[in-house]
Amino acid sequence: MGVLQIVLFLMLCAVALGWVARHFKFPYPIALVVGGGLLGFVPRLPQPQFDPQFTLVLVLPPILYQAALLTSCASSGEHPPHRSCSRSGW
Repeated sequence: MGVLQIVLFLMLCAVALGWVARHFKFPYPIALVVGGGLLGFVPRLPQPQFDPQFTLVLVLPPILYQAALLTSCASSGEHPPHRSCSRSGW
């Protein structure tokens, strides 16, 4: 299997798992973790080797960025709210 085929297969799996999670009304990260765990047990799937620096530079920043966008200052437990939170209107 080529790299493009592997990436397309994994994206298709992620979309299908997201649909299943939405259909059964549970958080999609749980579906992705369980699906990834099950996918690890499928025999004869190629096991691409990734450089840890590649994962750190290209995968982690988008995850942290999305988490920062979805984090509310009010729910962070700060009392009183931090200056930056009160100025931004959150």
